[in-house]
Amino acid sequence: MVEQLLKARPELGNQVEETGFTPLAFAVLNNNIDIVKIFLEHDPNLAYIKCERQGFTPFLVAAEDGFVPIAKELISSCPDSAYITDEERSNALHRAVLKEQLVFVDFILRTPQLHRFVNQANIHGDLPLHHAAALCNPKILRSLLSHKGQDYTATSGRNFNALDYVVGKESLMKTIKWNESFTLVSRAIPSAWSILARYEAKIKEQAIEEVKSLTNRYTSNTSLVAALLSTVTFAAAFTLPGGFDNNPSDAGLPIFAKKASFQVFIISDSIAMCSSLAVAFLCVLATWEDLDYLLNYRKITRVLMWCAYTATSVAFGTNLFTVMAPKSLWLAILILVVCCILPFFSKVIGDWPKIRLRLKFGRHFRSDLVPDI
Repeated sequence: MVEQLLKARPELGNQVEETGFTPLAFAVLNNNIDIVKIFLEHDPNLAYIKCERQGFTPFLVAAEDGFVPIAKELISSCPDSAYITDEERSNALHRAVLKEQLVFVDFILRTPQLHRFVNQANIHGDLPLHHAAALCNPKILRSLLSHKGQDYTATSGRNFNALDYVVGKESLMKTIKWNESFTLVSRAIPSAWSILARYEAKIKEQAIEEVKSLTNRYTSNTSLVAALLSTVTFAAAFTLPGGFDNNPSDAGLPIFAKKASFQVFIISDSIAMCSSLAVAFLCVLATWEDLDYLLNYRKITRVLMWCAYTATSVAFGTNLFTVMAPKSLWLAILILVVCCILPFFSKVIGDWPKIRLRLKFGRHFRSDLVPDI
């Protein structure tokens, strides 16, 4: 249909719609590569026409939406169309970075004829690297910083380099995203660590303010979990596996009292109940005005909750092991191993973002910038 319309009325390809888009730009926007090919075969010059709004070419539209196949088709038919910038002289790499289109960024960095975009500034003097730093997008930063032609120290029209943009994102400080972005830039710009010293106090002050505001919710959730664990472990102490012995000499004693697995169950169940009760008691005593108490309170309750969680898991595993081992030893061992591993596996999963960054960056990673208070 499109091909027939263009043959009958060729001028339709140049018309601009009310929204400011050309028909080719609409085809790109809809990610319809077949229609794009028809327009380019009809008139390759259509790829050079800018939209009335923001001055976008079809290639810039593809960059914003991350449509790599369409971009390849455009530069295959009209290589020079990729070099046209928008009203702010932003190139396709600027637009892709601003929209966080990692796949399109990597496409540009892999295409030799587009490498000039890397150090090309817009009307404000910003490089694509500066946009990535301002967004604190570690994946895009890693791609740009790994490009051999990238100028790490280039400054914008405001005399800011990539480091200044990262450090200036105070709202993102103490997050994993910011920490990884800062670490990446600091490896390229060694002076970063001296600049960071001025911001450490601000980061910690911000963390303390959030502790005050979040403690009420933390206490409510923690006390609820602690009460649940104490109830479960208390009930488990009176529903012992195997029941009680009816022999006159051992009347009232648990049948499995002499088994090691049962003894571990009793110990772990007691630890779980005492730890959870201690947490519940501390939640009642929480004092919102005393900051030092709040900091110690959160640390202590986390340790106690971890002990209660681990002990509950072990108690559950040893309970089932005691009952099932005589009939199905392999199944009893499997259940016990899973129950013992679960707390540590959960801990690793919870801390994985920090662990991943520590493995990736080694000594360059600063975990103290992501306070776990």
